[in-house]
Amino acid sequence: MIHKNKLIFQISTTTSWILIGVLAAIVFHYLLIVSSFNFFPGDEGDSRLIAFILEHLYRWVNNKSTFSSPTFFYPATGTLGFSDVQLLHAAVYSLIRVFDVPVLKSFSITIFVLNTCTYIASFCFIRFGMKLNLFPSIIGALIFSFNSAKLNLINHTQLQPLLLIPLISWLLILSHDECNRNKHRIQVFIYPFFAVGLYHLQLWTSFYVAWFYTIILIFGLLVLLTTHTARTYLMKFIKKNSIIITFASVIFILFLIPFIDLYLPIIKDNGGRSYQEVDSMLPRPWSYLWMGHENMVWSWIPKHEFYSLPMWPEHRIGIGLIFSCFALLSFSWALKGFFKVQRGWLGLRWTELRAFSIITPRFDTSKYFLLIGSLGVLVFFILSLRLNSSLWGIIYSNIPGSSSVRAVTRYVLIAYFFVGIFVALVLHQIEHKVYSSNVKAVIFIGLSTIISIFGIVEQTGVTNSFDSILSKKWTNVVVRKIDPNCDSFYLMANPDFPRPFWAIHVDAMMASHLTNTPTINGYSGNNPRNYGPWNPKAKDIKNSVKDWETLMNIGGEICIIQHEIVY
Repeated sequence: MIHKNKLIFQISTTTSWILIGVLAAIVFHYLLIVSSFNFFPGDEGDSRLIAFILEHLYRWVNNKSTFSSPTFFYPATGTLGFSDVQLLHAAVYSLIRVFDVPVLKSFSITIFVLNTCTYIASFCFIRFGMKLNLFPSIIGALIFSFNSAKLNLINHTQLQPLLLIPLISWLLILSHDECNRNKHRIQVFIYPFFAVGLYHLQLWTSFYVAWFYTIILIFGLLVLLTTHTARTYLMKFIKKNSIIITFASVIFILFLIPFIDLYLPIIKDNGGRSYQEVDSMLPRPWSYLWMGHENMVWSWIPKHEFYSLPMWPEHRIGIGLIFSCFALLSFSWALKGFFKVQRGWLGLRWTELRAFSIITPRFDTSKYFLLIGSLGVLVFFILSLRLNSSLWGIIYSNIPGSSSVRAVTRYVLIAYFFVGIFVALVLHQIEHKVYSSNVKAVIFIGLSTIISIFGIVEQTGVTNSFDSILSKKWTNVVVRKIDPNCDSFYLMANPDFPRPFWAIHVDAMMASHLTNTPTINGYSGNNPRNYGPWNPKAKDIKNSVKDWETLMNIGGEICIIQHEIVY
C-alpha cells in the first residue's frame, strides 16, 4: 500500500510540473498555437533567414546541398559562417520535415518544442541536480525558460531554445563530484566528454549563448580565485585530476577545430563589429526596467525614455518588479558568499541558508556553481552598464570573441538562468524554515507562492509573429519567374516597391531552395567581401550585379528577376 501511494504521488507530481510547463509554453507561443503553427515567430527577416538555414541543413542531410555553402550570395563559399549554424534546431526541424510539413510551419513547431524542452531540462536540473523542492524548481525553470526578455527577443530564434545550458551545468557539477571521489570510475571520463560535446553543440547552435555563458562563469571563477582558499583548492584539484583535465582539454580542442575552420575565414575577411555599433547595444539603467510595449502588466508605463534608447528593440530586457528584486538579492548573496570564502570557510556555512549543510555533498558543488554564476553576472552587469561611459571597451579589446558580440544586452538570457536558480533556492529555504510551525507554513508558503506567481505573470506579453501563408505567396511569385534554364538569379525591385530590402532578399533565398537554383541575393549577419548588390531596390542595381558577376567570375545564365506585388 505504501509503495502504491508513493507511485501515485510520483505520477501526480511529475504530471503537475510537466503540465505547468506545457501550459506556460502555450501562453508564451500563443499566436503560433491559435494559428495551428501557420504563424511563425518574429518577422520576415531574421526568422526566415533561420528557416532558410534549417532547410539548407535538411537538404544537406539528404545530399542536396553543401554543408558550408547555402545557396545564397552565389557563388561565394563558406557562407554558412555568416550566421549561427542552428545545429540543435536543425535536428528537430529535420525530424518534422520528414513528414512533409511545410518549411515555416516546421520552423514554428521546432521553436515550440525546443522552448518546452528548455523548461523540462531546467526543471530537472534545479529539482534533481540542485536538489530543490518541487514548487521552487517549477518557478526557477519558468523564469529561465519563459521570461519577458526572451519573449521580446523571439525574432532572434537562435536565442530561444536554451535547454543545453542547464544540461551542461549539470554535467559540470557531476564531473567535479566524480573527480573528487576516492576511486575514479568510468563516469569520470563520460561526464566531461558529454559536457564538452553539449557545449560545442551550443556553440554550433548559437555563438552568443555559448559566449555569454562562458564569460559569466569565467568572471565568477576569477573573482572567487582572488581568495587564498579558492586558489589552494583549485591547485589541489588540478594536481589530483591532471589526467582527466588533459583528456577534457584535448576533446575540447578536437571539437573546436571544425568550428574554427568554418568561422575563421569569415573573421579574417570581415573582422569584428565596430565599437560604436556595440556601444549602442550596451545595457542602460532604463533597459532593465523595460519589458516591452505590449507587456500585460507594465505596458501602461510611459515609454518616451525607452524609445530614446539607441536600437531600442534590443533594450527590452526587464524581468519585472519581483524578479528584479531577487536579482539584486542574488548580488548581495554572492558578495556575502565571496567574503565568507575569503575568510577560509570553504564549506560556505550560510547562516541565512542553513539547509545547505543537511543536503547531500553534491549540493556543495551546486552551491559553488550558483555562487560562481551569480558573481559572474554581477561582474558582467558592472562592466557592461552604459552610463556616461562604459568599461566594456576593456572586454571588447582583450577577450576573444567579444568583438563579434554586438548585442551585449542579450547576456540577460544567461543571467536569468542564475536568477531563476537563486529564486528557487530562496523559495526552497522558506519551505524548509517553516516546517516547524503549521501557522507559519501557511503564511510564508502562501505569501511566497502569491509573490512568485505574480512575478511569472509579469513576464507575459504579446510579441511579433508573421503569417507563413502570406510569406509563401511572396516566395511563389519569385518561383514562377525563375526560368528552368537559369543557372543563377538575382531578385530586384523598383525603388518604391512596398517591401523592405531584407524581405526581398529572403524571398529570393526561399525560392532558391524550391527551384534548386542558387541566388546572388543574400541576407545575413555578414556579407561577403565587396558584395555590391546588397540593396535590390537601388536604381543602379543591375550594374552592381554585373560588377559582382565580373568580380566572382560567374559563369552560366544569370537571370535578373523583377519582384511583383502580392494581391
